Amino acid sequence: MKNIRKIFFLFIIICCSKNNYADAMDSNSVPSLLALSYDRIVSDILKSSDPVARLGELQSRLPGDLIQEIEAKLFDVLSLFLKQYYELSQTIQADRYVESVCISSDNELIVTGGGDSCVKIWRLNGESYQYFQTLRGHFFKKGRAKIDSVLISSDKNLIITSSMDDDSVNIWKFNGTEYTYFQRLACNSFVLSVAISQDQKLIVIGCDDRTINFWHFDGNVYNQVREFYGHQLYPKNLKFSADQEVFIFCSTLIYTPSIYVWKMDRIGLTDLELRDIAHRIELSEMLEIPHYALAATITSEDRFLHTAALSEDKNIIVVASEELNVLQFNSTNCSYSLLQKLSSNSWAEFVKISYDKSLVMAGGLNTRTKIWKFVHGQYIKIQELDPESGVSSGELSVDGAVIALPCCNGRLNIWKKISLKKLLETYVLNR
Repeated sequence: MKNIRKIFFLFIIICCSKNNYADAMDSNSVPSLLALSYDRIVSDILKSSDPVARLGELQSRLPGDLIQEIEAKLFDVLSLFLKQYYELSQTIQADRYVESVCISSDNELIVTGGGDSCVKIWRLNGESYQYFQTLRGHFFKKGRAKIDSVLISSDKNLIITSSMDDDSVNIWKFNGTEYTYFQRLACNSFVLSVAISQDQKLIVIGCDDRTINFWHFDGNVYNQVREFYGHQLYPKNLKFSADQEVFIFCSTLIYTPSIYVWKMDRIGLTDLELRDIAHRIELSEMLEIPHYALAATITSEDRFLHTAALSEDKNIIVVASEELNVLQFNSTNCSYSLLQKLSSNSWAEFVKISYDKSLVMAGGLNTRTKIWKFVHGQYIKIQELDPESGVSSGELSVDGAVIALPCCNGRLNIWKKISLKKLLETYVLNR
């Protein structure tokens, strides 16, 4: 019924324009009819003498849900044509050197980790991010510890920071006013990577001593419940899927460049593991602890493997080696196939995927940050961002609306999705 209402409105609009509706009427399905109708309307807007005024006229006449779909279609067409999806919105002098960055799921907070032991929090105030708080908790006997990674939990209740210099992971908790120190997770060697599950009950830490450490929240604090050792492991870029069924990490050693896929094991912990942790936690808690087992190893054909990213629905893995490839991943049987090669000479040091998989971002110190958008069954490069200086890390927000790029000069470049109005104005100037 909803689609019929849309077609009715679209029919009236197209009939009132110079476009012919016959082609759309020949389509065999409602979705194709709608798609053709949207294409006709977008074409009508772009061919008009004043596209901004024409869009405004439609906005005043059509229902909100229909306008949203027309605007989305128009934005996609213009961003692909103009090769512009983001614009530089703000530059923040964050630190002498920013090592890491993270954006909260609602885009309200940006957290940066610096080379001077400081974790800084920036909070959205109107259209710009303003300084909110500094956290200090990592110390190094030879001086200041650099903050290698920062994470924000899905509900913004926790901020997790790690440093290779002091072999630790710190957890900060929001008390309603500010973030305060909550707990330190001590490790036996350099911390390479950290990930937290969506429900915040499990933290996984990859260390330089070839171990993966599992910490479980018992309602009060996090307890180490399992340690996995593998002589070929060098666990970096840990990432959970949204449903927590899968997590991946990269082992970037030259002689074993591989991506390891771990799946939740419904069988549970072995008797030996149960006995090992029984003295630390209650039986009821042991039954709640998710158990993961190595399910697949994706070996890189290139000599170097830099990083990888897992989509939230665990169906896409983007691999950055000497090439930048998108893999289609089947989490049921852990099979994979090449979906698309994005670049044959990438050398990307970071890759990110938006929640809906429509956007992929990749960049590094010696290359521009590039953006691809999924259109008509493939990823198409739509923009190259040019930050002030080289970047070795970057963050793409969950909804793809915000990008944070920490530059070598200590500045944080914040890019936001450009407005449809600006795209239309740029189009008018260049047509």
